[in-house]
Amino acid sequence: MPHAKFTPKSIAKLKPPKRGQIVYWDSSKGSPPGFGLRIGKTKRKTWILYYRLNGKQKRRALGGWPAVTLSDARHLATETHRRVASGKEPESEKTIPTTIEELLEQYLEKKGASLASTSLQNWTWMAKKIALYPVAQVPPSEVRQRHLIGFAEELAYNQRKKARANGKSIGERYGEVYANRCCQFVKIVFAWAVERGKAQLDFNPLAGMKKPFKEESSRDALTEEKLRVLVPVIEGMDILYRAYFMLLLLTGSRATETRLAKWEDIDFKERTWTKPKENTKKRREHIVPLTDEMISLLRVLQFRTGRWEWVFASPEKDGAPIARPSHQANKLREVIGGWVPHEFRNTVITGLEALGTPTIVVAAVVGHKIGGQTAHYNKYEYIPQKRKALEAWGKFLNEIVAGEASYESGASFPNSARK
Repeated sequence: MPHAKFTPKSIAKLKPPKRGQIVYWDSSKGSPPGFGLRIGKTKRKTWILYYRLNGKQKRRALGGWPAVTLSDARHLATETHRRVASGKEPESEKTIPTTIEELLEQYLEKKGASLASTSLQNWTWMAKKIALYPVAQVPPSEVRQRHLIGFAEELAYNQRKKARANGKSIGERYGEVYANRCCQFVKIVFAWAVERGKAQLDFNPLAGMKKPFKEESSRDALTEEKLRVLVPVIEGMDILYRAYFMLLLLTGSRATETRLAKWEDIDFKERTWTKPKENTKKRREHIVPLTDEMISLLRVLQFRTGRWEWVFASPEKDGAPIARPSHQANKLREVIGGWVPHEFRNTVITGLEALGTPTIVVAAVVGHKIGGQTAHYNKYEYIPQKRKALEAWGKFLNEIVAGEASYESGASFPNSARK
């Protein structure tokens, strides 16, 4: 990061970057440590201060230049350091977020502890992606739907360009979907800011905004023909990814929940996999009964990753689970002409319904919220019913792959969950 001796004249001459943002650090004698000026592509300049409290690095926005002068910003930085030195969080002195980027950061800081780890991870990445575009520097009070639409179009264009350069057609659709998700995240944050009075907003300028792009439904289950092609490809993979994809297909679990599985969550004696609530989308603990096929896969995988914390331990990064296995996923897309991980989940639900599994048990298997007036009071886990359903699905899947069954024949399948 560049340094500069801050004076009113030198600050006015600091150049913005061609894209994203840049931080200039004050190298003047006596300047508070961690004090700098952030400049975005739109030429907006914001005072910032980095400091450490209880061993954690934090960042505080001190307001925008020239509304907040150099002298005032240095004074705020010095006062912040004084409070931090006494072990106090500068909460009472916190400024109102001056940009969308700061508002997103404030939301994640305030709400992070109450979010599922998957949501926090995804939204953190989205905040970082949004920070690379001019929309991040727009003041919350000035934002309009056109700002987000322009951002979404630019993000989708860049994704399409990148996908075409790499020869991956799936990236074109993904760019539009990801742009929609980023816009949805910003809408959620603005609704929170209006409700909590975080950005001096009298109304939510993004209320009622529709998705910038139409999305193709990802609710389709894999056909029998695709399963007969797909499963042999998975079975030919290295055990790490074979177990990962087969567990998705055998349990209907969400991809991120599966990647975050730890060996302490697996109980071979009770034959269960317990997903802690911090890993689940619904923020509820979810127990998955393990069938013989799942146990066999995990036992083999245990020889590879059992010494580590994570079931699907990364071969590239110590102490971390695998990242999204895009290379292996692309192999699956190549053989069936397009595919997204959620289709495994749809396939399990469709297969269980074809087997005559009661809908309430299907919901329990995949961790959906069970509806009805008694849902709030119903704490039953349906373990025996889920186990029977997953055992029937595993056998049914093998029959489909072998060409001996179809969804239409599921109701008469000898291992039907109705029986």
